[in-house]
Amino acid sequence: MRVLSSEALAALDTGRFATRNGFYVTMPTETVAFWDDAYAATIDSVTYEAGAGVFTIGGFSSGGDLVTRSLDITLSGIDADIASRVMAEPWHQRPVVVSRFVIAIDAPQVIYSKQWFSGFLDVIEWQERAGGASSLVAHCEDIGRELGRKGARTRSATDQRQLAADDAFFDGVVTSITTEINWGRIVTTAAQPEPRRKLFGIF
Repeated sequence: MRVLSSEALAALDTGRFATRNGFYVTMPTETVAFWDDAYAATIDSVTYEAGAGVFTIGGFSSGGDLVTRSLDITLSGIDADIASRVMAEPWHQRPVVVSRFVIAIDAPQVIYSKQWFSGFLDVIEWQERAGGASSLVAHCEDIGRELGRKGARTRSATDQRQLAADDAFFDGVVTSITTEINWGRIVTTAAQPEPRRKLFGIF
């Protein structure tokens, strides 16, 4: 369930609102953030630089089958020197977060923000064009990429002892397989009397 403020609900009810997309990458020395508006803004303790018309976000699909989802962020019209500086940074496998913001038109301010993608920078393609302008296409992996991988860990006493020698949490697992468990009340039947034998098969 999403909890919206009264200002956000009023703007949504009247239809006087606008939406923006933004992303930030946590680099070793700084946080690089852009959003698609014409001015810089600090939202949720992150300063987003003006990036209207500079980047596009696409190539994302959601699903519940634990398959790795991807997201492409394209930065276009970048100076070649800036692109080379970006490529020189240790960007590989750095965390990236993409959010959507709702802005009230009557009083221009962010009234609601929602993070809708979290993952890692996997590959960046540098496409240089004539005139010095370049484009960077960042391919991002979803944060749930590890969920589909099978591990070698088991729920056993031996495996648990490798992590902590004094942890006996799984010691009862082996015996619990053959232990009979009675659920509820045990119903016992009264012994039936043996039938009387007939004398010579007649009486």
